[in-house]
Amino acid sequence: MNFPQKDITSDICSILKSRKNDLAFVLGNGINRAAYGNKQDTSWMGLLQELYGEYSKNELPKINGGMSYTELYDIIEMHQKDNVLRTHVIEKYSQWKPVDFHQRLFKSLKEFWNVPVLTTNFDLNLEIKDKANDNDFSKHLMKYPVEGGKKGYKFSNYYPWNSYYGRVGNWKQIFNEFSVWHINGTVNYKNSIKLGLTQYISQCQHARQYIHKGNDNLDLFNGKNVPYWDGINSWLHLVFNKSLCIIGLTLDANEVFLRWLLIERKKYLYKKKINHEGWYICTKNEIKNHKDKKFFLNEMGFKVVEFGKYDDIYREFFDL
Repeated sequence: MNFPQKDITSDICSILKSRKNDLAFVLGNGINRAAYGNKQDTSWMGLLQELYGEYSKNELPKINGGMSYTELYDIIEMHQKDNVLRTHVIEKYSQWKPVDFHQRLFKSLKEFWNVPVLTTNFDLNLEIKDKANDNDFSKHLMKYPVEGGKKGYKFSNYYPWNSYYGRVGNWKQIFNEFSVWHINGTVNYKNSIKLGLTQYISQCQHARQYIHKGNDNLDLFNGKNVPYWDGINSWLHLVFNKSLCIIGLTLDANEVFLRWLLIERKKYLYKKKINHEGWYICTKNEIKNHKDKKFFLNEMGFKVVEFGKYDDIYREFFDL
């Protein structure tokens, strides 16, 4: 199903509503920027400055293309033990609490959209305790045996990819209703936090074991191309088996792991002739000087949908 770009901005919500049975949101730190405004520093650079200040009084150079944020984290890690940095990150993000914006976003995601949510955020601002459903909505592990005799993804506190917030259920239920999954780790598991380039590469290697199982050199998808693959109980299954709508995520070259996954996803969909779509929601100002990013997204099968400002995006999609 293909939609003309000139019409998609005004019709995008109607388009996605019609695809709820084949849709997952990918939400980035933009939701926290919108929620907190100027009241709280939610930037990646702000965090790195804090971490850098733990061992050095020198001023950090401006990140301007000669170094990535992920590489800077690795540099900081050379001077500090990894556990010290992770503890610092956990302490920072554990202080982030949901405000009214998060409450309304949660309600829209759960009650109106009712589709899975993947997030690159470490915080728990989307995992709000719903008083009306205290017994249903909480943290769970997708560890149930699936058809075909496979047990699916095994739990690891380094890669807790089968840990989700939502109702208790099996993968068929959970992947077709509201649930929250953390791509780069969560404050619930200190070892899961991934911020450096080395950690992102490790995530790629870990995911590859499930996608291309038993083959180190060729992208044959022999791990994924089976009815009940080993990643079926993890959020990896959503990436390859849903149309994706990305909101509030810069998705620049720092996002090594997620961009690699989008490449693998595109290769898999093309190889198997599967038609899952993608939408990248942003503002005109965000994308106008980044034709290369727009090219990348288009090649990955994502339509770039440009709004005038961020408020328009959250009002249109989540009535905020």
